Amino acid sequence: MSKVRSGLVILLLLCFYNQIFAQKQAYMLIEGLVFAGRTPLGSANINVFLNSNKIDQKKSVEDGSFTVMLKYNEKYTIEISKYGFVSKKLIFNTELPVGVRLDQVNNFPLQVELFPPFEEIDMSLLEQPLALIEYDQQTAMFSFDMTEATETMKKVQALQAEITKKLDALAKHYKLEFENAEIAYKQRNYKLAKDDYEKCLEVYPEKTADLYIDVAYLKKKIAAIDKLLGDRIAKDREKKAQKEYNDALAKAENAYTKKLYDEALDLYSKASVILPSEKTPKVMIEKINKTMVDNVFLTLQQSNIIVADKSEKKFTFTPIQSVKKRNNYIILKIRNKGPQDNKLYVKFGNGSEAAGGFVVKDMKSDEFGNHLIRLSSQDKWLRIDANWISVYPEGGDVEIEIMQLTKAE
Repeated sequence: MSKVRSGLVILLLLCFYNQIFAQKQAYMLIEGLVFAGRTPLGSANINVFLNSNKIDQKKSVEDGSFTVMLKYNEKYTIEISKYGFVSKKLIFNTELPVGVRLDQVNNFPLQVELFPPFEEIDMSLLEQPLALIEYDQQTAMFSFDMTEATETMKKVQALQAEITKKLDALAKHYKLEFENAEIAYKQRNYKLAKDDYEKCLEVYPEKTADLYIDVAYLKKKIAAIDKLLGDRIAKDREKKAQKEYNDALAKAENAYTKKLYDEALDLYSKASVILPSEKTPKVMIEKINKTMVDNVFLTLQQSNIIVADKSEKKFTFTPIQSVKKRNNYIILKIRNKGPQDNKLYVKFGNGSEAAGGFVVKDMKSDEFGNHLIRLSSQDKWLRIDANWISVYPEGGDVEIEIMQLTKAE
């Protein structure tokens, strides 16, 4: 009885293992490799279709390899694609002839090369399935159906030859541009080197360039050149700014020595804008403004008034003694109440006759601004006994806070 039981257990175990083995062999195993040129392609998409329905999807690993399991006695389409490449399709007919045991079927190795698109090459051939893989009874294994694939393979080989020719031409073009770039860089001709490195990046399609050239190296070189050029430009800019500052400062000091304080203020202000960190212009501007305020000898207006657009406002006074008329200035603290580009005409005269005048521009609208007008720049101010000064806005109202006469000494 124990022998019968032992035999029964062995029989059951054999049936169990046979069932497991059959289950393991119920699928056709495809061991694939995706590459471009000599470079394995990781993260390629492997999509499996059955009756036009996608039933499985995988990605190749870093070395380009992938595996797909297909049930027997079905007809599948496998599409292999990757961003920046033209897809390829293959048909797998997994039907097995009667009498072929599953354990007699070997795994199917598959190598697929993807090509980058080239506008000048007709690659529409790759839109259709390129091959049919099915069971060959003569070799007792799955293989390409050569009777159906011969013409297609010829076309594919011709296309591949055309692509290879194109890639060879691109390689020569790249080699020339790269050598030119390296030479220019060593000669410190950085602008030319940058142009050549950028041309290198344009040789191959952007999406697949890193398969053929060291894109990271090129970009690193371009970044280094940008920094070198940026440093050079910054130094040139600093040098130019220093020269402009020195010129403006020299002219300002010359004007100050001649007591031409309006010109000196403009030039010191210009110098301060060129090099804001320099203290000398700021100190001199403050000094001139203090001198002008300290030397005020006549106040014509010291409370806010608005002078309407295209209307004249006269400020009268007793004629100034001749000894006081040298180096005279008008201090105007005004604000623009109209458009940004309006003007203020300032005139002086005696009685009903105007003797001379000035035009004030660039008036601020958000705050009061100080303007210094050199009266003694006009000879008539020195020769006539002026007894009035007027203002006439054109283009908008003007608000006056202070109007004073002062002198440079």
